[in-house]
Amino acid sequence: MRRDVMKCLILCLVISQMVISTAALTTNNRILLSTAVVGTALAFSVSGDYVFSVEELALLSAGIMFLSFYNRDSATSGTSTSTCTAPDYIQDSLLGCYRLQVGALLTYDQAKLLCQADGGRLLLVNSEAEATRLQSLLMSAGIQRLWVQGTRSAVGTPYLADDGTPLPYTGPTGVLNNNEANSVRLSYESSNVQTGFLGYSTTDTLNAFICEI
Repeated sequence: MRRDVMKCLILCLVISQMVISTAALTTNNRILLSTAVVGTALAFSVSGDYVFSVEELALLSAGIMFLSFYNRDSATSGTSTSTCTAPDYIQDSLLGCYRLQVGALLTYDQAKLLCQADGGRLLLVNSEAEATRLQSLLMSAGIQRLWVQGTRSAVGTPYLADDGTPLPYTGPTGVLNNNEANSVRLSYESSNVQTGFLGYSTTDTLNAFICEI
């Protein structure tokens, strides 16, 4: 009788674990599957089709309680990899929460407005490591250039970020066509011809850009 009570108690813990994990949307599929298997075994056990020893019941109880508390902590701690919740955005260890848009030809200012509509901004490249990651992203997506954050009013003035500060990184040689009069909107290019930051005019269009949030 006492053993049956323990079976029922652990079965309740299993069901609670599955409900909590599913509702939180943070469940690891393998954990959920193993929990379902254990729950099924316990259900048959309650009806007498399988007999667990006291030691097995104690081990199952400890395991289910660990999974319950482990998943609950993972859902509330900032260490989860699912911190990027904006639709169509991807979490990257270097670029942060970003979205690559490829499609219609847009000016820099049009692309900037679309990023702002998401609650974000055009990607600001902060370091050589981020530029290298961006280059790899371009190659994998099969595109050669896209808009990134950086504007200036005229040739001879520095490119600025949206907050008005100088750009933190423009590559080892700076903007490739920095001295051209129409070079006032920034892009990043990776092709067989050249790789690095390239300036365009306010009316030039590109078919790709990256937003970050």
